[in-house]
Amino acid sequence: MDAFTDKQLHCRLFNADVIAGAVAQGVVVVSLANLHCIMLGETQLILELVLHILALSPQGMLLKSSLRNDTETTSLRPALDGPNLALYKPVLASSFRSATEYAAKAVDGDGASQWASSPLSSQWLWVDLLGHHDVRVVSITWGEASEAMLQTSFNAIDWTDVANLSPLSPSDQTITEFNPPVPAQWVRVMCQEACAIMELGVHGHVPHVPHVPRANLALWHPVLGSSQSGFEHVSHMVDGIEESQWLSDVEAEPWAWVDLLGPHVVEEVEVLWGEEYAEQYALQTSFTGLDWLTVATDTGGKAQECEP
Repeated sequence: MDAFTDKQLHCRLFNADVIAGAVAQGVVVVSLANLHCIMLGETQLILELVLHILALSPQGMLLKSSLRNDTETTSLRPALDGPNLALYKPVLASSFRSATEYAAKAVDGDGASQWASSPLSSQWLWVDLLGHHDVRVVSITWGEASEAMLQTSFNAIDWTDVANLSPLSPSDQTITEFNPPVPAQWVRVMCQEACAIMELGVHGHVPHVPHVPRANLALWHPVLGSSQSGFEHVSHMVDGIEESQWLSDVEAEPWAWVDLLGPHVVEEVEVLWGEEYAEQYALQTSFTGLDWLTVATDTGGKAQECEP
């Protein structure tokens, strides 16, 4: 990327304080890896969005099928280690009892809501952490407790038992600590009987990511745009074809984001603009897809480096 066209924008993120505790030597770590680029112009055309990523998520080591002997489940509340990786993440359940007690209620951060299963045995709930993580603590606030098995997976098909859960009362909270941490992407609670979970917390850290040759991890990844004009869909901005394009409708502050589907180290972002490029823009990152942090603001058009 030594040369740029007049409509190509080259952004390098320099600020070591962009995301507290997640940035080192000018490299931004995007844990959930939703990258949000808000365009502040009235209308803009984006031909191609390219994210150069220095590292992929490492493959986690599969656990043995037997229960780990280095786990501890308790009803006491220790200091939870790391952020809640389950918060607002995709979830799936075997059933739900009512229209207001569906699976997402278990990871919404609201201690007054809950997921409740149907009144049958062998009920389960899983959460997708959207990438491999080192899980240190799993906390469950029960609405209606049940004997249960805590399981992990890397594909949501093959599950490994990692802890037995035995709540002391129907409304107990169980805290399971792992030492060393358990590598996983999916975490499942398999209940023996009907149950209700008010909040499922999975606490841990993104594992160390070694450097590998850079790659465009935006390519063919999930995207969403505020609007589109005609057939120029937002997916065209990550299809690898510079002749195709996403074109927003005429609106104030149109935007588009791409989900990197896992933890990555982002070094630079390249946007190839069309004729109707944004006169001003903001580049944002997010861990949840809900709360966005602006890491760069600048003007579109000619080639340039932009600093937060």
